[in-house]
Amino acid sequence: MGKPIPYDYRVKIVQRRKKGESAKSIAATIPYSLSAINKLWARYQTQGELAFQTNYNNSGRPREYGKEHEKLVEEVRDNSQGANYVVCKLQQKHPEKKIPSARTLQRRWLEQGTNLPKGRPDKDSTEKKMDR
Repeated sequence: MGKPIPYDYRVKIVQRRKKGESAKSIAATIPYSLSAINKLWARYQTQGELAFQTNYNNSGRPREYGKEHEKLVEEVRDNSQGANYVVCKLQQKHPEKKIPSARTLQRRWLEQGTNLPKGRPDKDSTEKKMDR
């Protein structure tokens, strides 16, 4: 799989093409393919300076789990259970549905800022609970 051309190289390529240098001669002097240079030049001609920016909108896999799955997870989780517990309960309640993995839930909770802190609780917090 190819790697994206850095911004400074993109600018230099376009400058050289504007001066009339061929894509083939540019490809011979830099570590990028002829097709990449041609694609950049075509994109520059249609979009202008936007061609210098990278476009990662279509990269990665699409999410398989939408709002419906989030609602199911929220039914089971009250912020004290871990992902493995939630996955187990969801598999029991909804065996016919595709359930996200524990790691997927952990990543989503990290993005949302609702994940549990790692490690054991502090002694102070456990002592406070015992005093109640």
